[in-house]
Amino acid sequence: MGVLGPLRAWRGAAEIGLGPARQRAVFAVLAVNAGRPVPRAELIAGVWGDAAPASVEGSVHTYVSGLRRALEPDRSRWSAASVLVSDPAGYSLLLAEDALDAARFERHREHARRHLDGGDPRAAVEELDAALALWQGEALSGVPGGFAERHREYLAELRLDTLERRAEAVLALGGHLDLAPELAVLAGEHPLRESLRESLMLALYRSGRHAEALDVFRDARATLVEELGVEPGPALQQLHQRILAQDPGLDAPAAPVVVTGHRLFGREAETRTLAALVADVRAGRGRAVWIEGEAGIGKSELLAGSLPDGPGYQRLSAAADELSTRFPLQVILECLAIDVHSADPRRARVAQELAGESPVRRSWGPADPVLGAVDRLLALVDELCAHSPQVLVIDDLQWADEASVLVWHRLCAATRQLPLLL
Repeated sequence: MGVLGPLRAWRGAAEIGLGPARQRAVFAVLAVNAGRPVPRAELIAGVWGDAAPASVEGSVHTYVSGLRRALEPDRSRWSAASVLVSDPAGYSLLLAEDALDAARFERHREHARRHLDGGDPRAAVEELDAALALWQGEALSGVPGGFAERHREYLAELRLDTLERRAEAVLALGGHLDLAPELAVLAGEHPLRESLRESLMLALYRSGRHAEALDVFRDARATLVEELGVEPGPALQQLHQRILAQDPGLDAPAAPVVVTGHRLFGREAETRTLAALVADVRAGRGRAVWIEGEAGIGKSELLAGSLPDGPGYQRLSAAADELSTRFPLQVILECLAIDVHSADPRRARVAQELAGESPVRRSWGPADPVLGAVDRLLALVDELCAHSPQVLVIDDLQWADEASVLVWHRLCAATRQLPLLL
């Protein structure tokens, strides 16, 4: 059962329909309290609050009966329930120890705490990554009722605390360069969270960005004074003074360790969106996606982490730079891997045509050879998509030459008919 995202339940590989919103809210209370009898009064308070109607007792009975049918569809009406049971103390949902994702999340957090206390930040990062990987969106999203709202806030706080612990562990391993962009996003989303500011300042300082580290403190102080009327806490102020003094004790570990299992924190929504689009293109539905943001914020890393090479599609990519504007079609040719020595005869043939080594070039039609080349490249993409779905990625498109941008514009229109994700 899953509460770290939309409320969901499975029997084996089959997902269970949990019914209407109020029935799902009843299930949420029971799932979070799995193994403990929940009195009917507590259930009513958690789902209906002070707005419980006079018929609420009957509604509870109806929803519990509906959940029992969903959880044990093969049980006869005369046999006792074995998953959602009742006794004089209330209703209990009986789950295996690892059945609830929130329980596994807590267990990974506890293991990470022990590793940190034992001086093993690498093992702690692995546990914290495993804990964060369980999240599929906002906890209990869409579930109504006071209980769901309070527990949603509680789990969100635990998740944020987990991100903070991971940042501390990664800093202990010397992973400040990769960590700084992630922490900048998190600190922006939680501007009153001083511990995030501390980790960001330290990551920037260790990356040689001393002025930016000091800017973070100034921004944190201004925010705290304006929002809460208080000065930064002692820990943040002390770190500020140590950065001003360039305290050698703030230096990174002598041999930075590469942290595996790296996650894109603060980019869960974007990652889920890209994963859904990859699933769509595998199923034959194309789309175009534009990813925009300040330099160094993690756009390229988001693409690399969310669009891996995988079965069911071919991924091709290229990166433009300031010199790309001088050479027509260079960026799109690199993206499509056009080369006379290509092992793919289709690509090698197009490369020969573009180089003027093939008589086919005379049949392109338009007098402008660039426009003719554009049409030929579009035809090649048609051929590639007929063989398998294609994912084409261009990084730093703002530097691409005009002809490559023209091809990209035409391909955007083609995504309506082709299994093509741009």
